[in-house]
Amino acid sequence: QGVGHMMSTMVLSRKQSVFGAPSLPAGASAAEPLDRSKFEENEDIVVMETKLKILEILQFILNVRLDYRISYLLSVFKKEFVEVFPMQDSGADGTAPAFDSTTANMNLDRIGEQAEAMFGVGKTSSMLEVDDEGGRMFLRVLIHLTMHDYAPLVSGALQLLFKHFSQRQEAMHTFKQVQLLISAQDVENYKVIKSELDRLRTMVEKSELWVDKKGSGKGEEVEAGAAKDKKERPTDEEGFLHPPGEKSSENYQIVKGILERLNKMCGVGEQMRKKQQRLLKNMDAHKVMLDLLQIPYDKGDAKMMEILRYTHQFL
Repeated sequence: QGVGHMMSTMVLSRKQSVFGAPSLPAGASAAEPLDRSKFEENEDIVVMETKLKILEILQFILNVRLDYRISYLLSVFKKEFVEVFPMQDSGADGTAPAFDSTTANMNLDRIGEQAEAMFGVGKTSSMLEVDDEGGRMFLRVLIHLTMHDYAPLVSGALQLLFKHFSQRQEAMHTFKQVQLLISAQDVENYKVIKSELDRLRTMVEKSELWVDKKGSGKGEEVEAGAAKDKKERPTDEEGFLHPPGEKSSENYQIVKGILERLNKMCGVGEQMRKKQQRLLKNMDAHKVMLDLLQIPYDKGDAKMMEILRYTHQFL
């Protein structure tokens, strides 16, 4: 609420603000309008950048609100689920008892009412607004900002406007991507996948340093370029700056190994592991694979062809 008040004061107020240009001294000459105009122009940029920073703060607040709504929805479903399906002791083999959906149903109407309370329906929604007027002041400020002659500010204001008018869609889309890591094995799988994807993403970003490209047979030029790169960037934490050869072959093996492990986590045939596949999808593994497919390479590179085969298999 404090941020909303500050934003509305800065944007909507027509009074002279603390950012206003100071008046000319009494003895100042009338021949100084050019300097004053330049000063005011620089001052306007400072004001615009300040408003842009406030937009970033508002963006963060909206993201926190989204996280709160997802957590709230999860707690609502958990409460309803426990009421309908009380926790029972596991069987002797460690398996949980099967649920009988014919004898108990979740109260979806009550869940819907509690969910609507997050989006402005009901008295409990006021705590989720960024101002004291049910979001109306927030909208006035954003609409006013879209009329400024400062592209980054207009773009940021439009993004927040779209975000404001698609709150339900955003919450539902995010809620569908939620995956609970219930067991210790789920947590371990998450850590392994994150580590593998981070490493694969780095390899893709630096592919030009280890992938043989078409027309790269000019050995002298390649070696000279590699030597120049080595002089400009002496540190080699990832080992990409070595000349083509043994190290390049090692990088191929690293990427191939990552793809093999990720394919194994997906499972095949009757042993399809849907939980791991969903986790991989939620962590955008497919996007990394699509980036890998976009890497330019020599069509006669057998090692790269094998990597692409594993990539297609994963997708």
